Amino acid sequence: GSDTDRVSVLGRCRGHALSAGSMALILATSDDAGERAAATEELSQCIRLYHEGIAQGLADPCPAALTRGAGAELRTLHDFAACLPAADGAEVIAREAATVMAWKARREVLPALYTVIEILMAEEARAEEATVARIAERNERLEAMFTEMERIGRTIKLVSLNAAVEAARTGGESGRAFGVIATEVRALATRASEILSQTRAHVTDRTRPTR
Repeated sequence: GSDTDRVSVLGRCRGHALSAGSMALILATSDDAGERAAATEELSQCIRLYHEGIAQGLADPCPAALTRGAGAELRTLHDFAACLPAADGAEVIAREAATVMAWKARREVLPALYTVIEILMAEEARAEEATVARIAERNERLEAMFTEMERIGRTIKLVSLNAAVEAARTGGESGRAFGVIATEVRALATRASEILSQTRAHVTDRTRPTR
C-alpha cells in the first residue's frame, strides 16, 4: 500500500499497544472473575489487532527510508509483537510479564511508532513534491510544443493570405483555382488553431497538480 495507508494503520497500532499493556496489567492483578474475563477478551482483541496492524503497516516491500533510518525501531515493533502472549493463553499472564509488556508499550513501542510514522510522512511529502515537479516539467514541454504549433499555424495563415493576393493578381481560371486552394488552406489553418486551443485547455486541466 501507499505510505499514507501505512501511516493510518501504524497510527492505530499505537492505541492497540497501549491498550494491550493496560489490559495485561488488569488481567494480571484482578481477583474478580468477571473483570478477568472481560480483560481477557479485550486483551486478545488488542493483541490480534496489533499483530495485524504491524504485519500490514510494515509489509514488504518496506520503504528503503525505514530500513535506513529506523532499523532499531522496526526491530522494537516486531519484538513487541513476538513477546505478546497468545490470545488463547492471555488469562494466565503473570504480573511480571504484564508489567514488562505495559512498560514496553509505553516506553519503547510508542516512540518507535512515532519515529516510523514521521519517516513515512516525510517520504510521502517528498514523493508528492517529485510528482508535482514531474508534472510541471511535462507541462513546460507541452507548452513549448503548443507555442511552436501556434507559430506554424500563423505562418500557414500568412502564406494562405499571400497566396490569395497572388491569385487575385493572376486572374483567369488559374487565379480562381489558386484562390480556392488558398481559401481552403486558410480555413484548415483556422480549424487547426481551434483544435489546438481546445487540446491545450484539456491537457492543462488534466495535468494540473492536485493537492
